Amino acid sequence: MDVKKLVLGSVFVLSMFAFCGCTEANTTQAVSWKWESTYQFTLRNGEFEYHVNTQTLAVSASSYKGENIISIPSKAREVSDLEVNGGNLSWSYPDLGIDVNVEAISDEHLRFNISSDEDGTFTWPMVAADEYVLPLGEGKYIPSNDPYWADYLNDMEMNTIESLSMGFFATGQGEQGIVYIMENIFDNKMVFKASDGYISFDFVHDFVSINPDRNYGFDIYITANDPASIAKVYRDYVISAGRFRTLEQKAQDNPNVEKLYGAIHMYFWDMSVISEEDVNWNVFKKELQSDEIVYIKKFLRENVDGGDEAADILEQMTEQEFVYKYQKAAICQSLSKALMMPDFYDSKSLKGTDSEMADLVFKGVKNLTEAEVIELNRRALYNSVKGAFSSPETWAYDRTLDVIRDIKESGIDRAWIGMDNWEQGFIHPELVKLANDSGYLIAPYDSYHSIHELGKEEWNTAKFDDPSLYDNATIENEDGTKVSGFQGVGRKLNPTLSLPLVDDRINHILDNEIEFNSWFVDCDATGEVYNDYAAGHITTQKEDIDARLE
Repeated sequence: MDVKKLVLGSVFVLSMFAFCGCTEANTTQAVSWKWESTYQFTLRNGEFEYHVNTQTLAVSASSYKGENIISIPSKAREVSDLEVNGGNLSWSYPDLGIDVNVEAISDEHLRFNISSDEDGTFTWPMVAADEYVLPLGEGKYIPSNDPYWADYLNDMEMNTIESLSMGFFATGQGEQGIVYIMENIFDNKMVFKASDGYISFDFVHDFVSINPDRNYGFDIYITANDPASIAKVYRDYVISAGRFRTLEQKAQDNPNVEKLYGAIHMYFWDMSVISEEDVNWNVFKKELQSDEIVYIKKFLRENVDGGDEAADILEQMTEQEFVYKYQKAAICQSLSKALMMPDFYDSKSLKGTDSEMADLVFKGVKNLTEAEVIELNRRALYNSVKGAFSSPETWAYDRTLDVIRDIKESGIDRAWIGMDNWEQGFIHPELVKLANDSGYLIAPYDSYHSIHELGKEEWNTAKFDDPSLYDNATIENEDGTKVSGFQGVGRKLNPTLSLPLVDDRINHILDNEIEFNSWFVDCDATGEVYNDYAAGHITTQKEDIDARLE
């Protein structure tokens, strides 16, 4: 199953969805592999003649259009159990514990299956061609002799499920292209070389000890050497496998999918609870010696990351005639962090109140949602430093709601809006509501990829309340070492154990009554998957993927 992020834009990806193509034709009839020499076999099928060397696993196809190399030869190996059965050719490499089967499906289609009962790696195919079409990101066309690509790819190893956005690659040789569709997308890598200015690569499969599936292989198709033809082959393959769903079909299950048609994508990264435009700086400056500002300076120093700088600026301002732009920004950034903290409100230090505050205080701070905590804090600040702030209902609108209104008034009817994380929704639930009312999709950033030690979290998506998870639910390499988290911080969380955490977090966010209508799940929706060798939760790459999809 393809689990990479869907990225529209490459010529061949667009072609895959835009053009109609025929399914397989010219099914093989009464064709058989013929012995040519000790290890060399040939099969004539339609216009193509296929050549397989069982000792070196060199494979090629020839026609009136020329010869196409499917795999260059590897070193010669001992061959046993050689058998021909019509269009099937099979043999073994006893020293490696490898069995190979080649099946002629049609005149343009060979199927290779390679299996092993032993652990270890096996390399095939070994690919060298004039040009390559690789689904890297939106798709790349790479001439083999391109010096920039040669320099970039030389000695690079690509995990195929992580690096390729779809489960195939293709080569071009003359008029013909060869499409290699992976039958097993797990435990593979492509190892690139650039020798004498020409790019080639080896495909390496790892038969890992914990994986009961001991097979890998390819459906190999010959087609025209152009991106559209190559893409159509893969598209037809996905359709025939029953894995193709259009956006229209997906919208039948979730009507919000229709809002993606032609939608622009944008991101709101600003976490401001209050902005410089919300402060009457002349009045604020006059209150710098008040008990309320003295309390705020102390709170910033003791509780807020970077709060010392803002507190120092507040002290410097008493000697200044003007407040500089940088100073305003630093103060508002630290205040925004403070206003999100449940300990900020102190009734003895921030004495101003109003009816909305009174209702929140009556509930008890410990019983408030995150959104309610922020609302209590900003009302306390507003009411306690009289005249220094505009109405808290509109704080930071210059970078939030006003932007959405401008976009809508500009005639943009379809948009997907991503937020830095769900806390932005707690800060501005009215922003999320306005996006909904405007017909847009809006989502928080979320991830269940990394986990940090409890109390040492560097970002909130890596925070989980159960302290046992860090040791008991994280991924181990075969040597027993833990897999490091994003940017080397913390550890990777095993997705087969994270589903209850997903439910807890999403339910907690929704308990704040924030009307998100989509969700941005980072990392977990890419192909960065693992084999986990940890005792008690051994997990293969396939099981990892299946858990993420669930």
